[in-house]
Amino acid sequence: MTAIAIERLAELADLLGQRTLGEEARALSERAADGRFYVACIGQFKRGKSTLIDALVGAPLLPVGVLPVTSVPTVVRFGEAGVARAQIGGVWRDVGIESLAQYVSEEFNPENAKAVAGVEVCAPSDVLRHGLCLVDTPGIGSVFGSNTAVTRAFIPHIDAAIVVLGCDPPITGEELDLVAAVGSQVRDLIVVLNKADRAARGDLAVTKQFTERTLSARLGRPIGPVLEVSAAERLEALAPERDWPRLLDRLGELARESGGALAAGALSRGRERIERRLRELVAAERRALTEPLHAYEARIAALSARLDEADHALADLGYQLMGEEQRLASRFAAMRDTFYRAEKAAALEELAARSRDLRTRGRRLRRDLAAAAQAIAAARVRPWLAAQQARANEIYTDAMGRFVTMARGFLGRVAEAAPEAGVVPDDVDLPREIRARSTFHFHLLDRLAADASPFRFVADVARGALGARRGIARETAALLDELLFINSARVEGDLNEQVRVSRARLESDVRRVLSGARAEVAASMERVRAAHAAGGAAVQDALNRLEALARELAEVSPSAPPPAP
Repeated sequence: MTAIAIERLAELADLLGQRTLGEEARALSERAADGRFYVACIGQFKRGKSTLIDALVGAPLLPVGVLPVTSVPTVVRFGEAGVARAQIGGVWRDVGIESLAQYVSEEFNPENAKAVAGVEVCAPSDVLRHGLCLVDTPGIGSVFGSNTAVTRAFIPHIDAAIVVLGCDPPITGEELDLVAAVGSQVRDLIVVLNKADRAARGDLAVTKQFTERTLSARLGRPIGPVLEVSAAERLEALAPERDWPRLLDRLGELARESGGALAAGALSRGRERIERRLRELVAAERRALTEPLHAYEARIAALSARLDEADHALADLGYQLMGEEQRLASRFAAMRDTFYRAEKAAALEELAARSRDLRTRGRRLRRDLAAAAQAIAAARVRPWLAAQQARANEIYTDAMGRFVTMARGFLGRVAEAAPEAGVVPDDVDLPREIRARSTFHFHLLDRLAADASPFRFVADVARGALGARRGIARETAALLDELLFINSARVEGDLNEQVRVSRARLESDVRRVLSGARAEVAASMERVRAAHAAGGAAVQDALNRLEALARELAEVSPSAPPPAP
């Protein structure tokens, strides 16, 4: 298969009115001609993927910030410094490096409201000189659910990956699923532990061992050493280098020894994907024109009814999911009650022990015990939150698994009834895990400042030393009880909100697929009716055109079945 054949596939897509598919084929042709292959930086949001790419190319090209930034896949390729372009509506537009954030950031292009299909940035970097292109992908797991969907949709275009992880937490369940999805398609994975400058040496060693063991078990193959780096340090040329030289060597080796094979693999996968879709479209259009118009309209009406059934099924499932959500809320409430009752006595005992050890008096004693109450409550609530997060995700994934199975079932029935609907169930990403990030913050209680006020000090003096100490101990114990009660309730509320948001996003994903199917069916119906309205000669002309396209497909795609007689 040659690049010229790929270009012809783009023309065939245009003839079938599939502009997006044509653009994909042209991009693939350009990649093949240049011998380019994509090494994508993937991982959770705020892992430092953009900064890592900047450090690798030796220049601050990509927008970075405190909030989730990247919302559109951004390809960094070899070329003249300062050159950047964005694809909008199928057309590439030159944009300045200084304007990049307007197209790729959540702040200026929230959830890709500008419909940017892709962005390319050029850099005259040695890392990129031999065809390697670095791709900055949207981080998964942020409050912007579309970012995760965009990254997962980009997986078929990935040829190798840099998995960018951190120490807190080392790897999330959603990251593990993403790496597994990418790893099922590509062999070359480079795992880096970024922001190593922010972690203690002992923590780094434990995290690296855990990460390597977890990823190897999930992928069913060794993943090689986990490289610890600090992209921020390298961008500013600060010591130490850590594993940075090993990362550069690994990328150089990838370009020298595997670059050609990766570029060829990208061409082959993309070609097969485009060929398959074009064959489906030709067959669907031919069928629509050869059957009597009344039969076609009856079939489309039946398909519309099936789409309506899918909508109703989704609505019914939505009610079931709401019920499941309520059951999860009950489980979370029970888990919270168990935690509160189990931890309260132990926490009060710990506070009493600290009170006996303190030698301070008066206002200082009150401040010390209040601080101890905060620390004790936080030390118990925060680890419990982490454990509950994992448990909640497990429970939620089990519940959503049934929903995803049913949703894929009716999407499959739609795809079987009409290929022109454009539904490919296996390509529809329906994540089962919790996709909303925790927003929990430990609540310290504003009244702590009043507890250490001068008025309290006067009251303590009036009670005498022993009475004051006992009174302070009782009040601080009540404060600790309240801290545990309020913050465990906040954990419960946080988990319920994560479930609610994730469930709503899952329903939205399915509705979006069904909406797209309706649009594809409507477009097909319009073309067929227009041909029939123009008369038998127009229908025959359309069929002749399709026959020619089918033969052309067979010529450029040896694996394609022969056109129907």
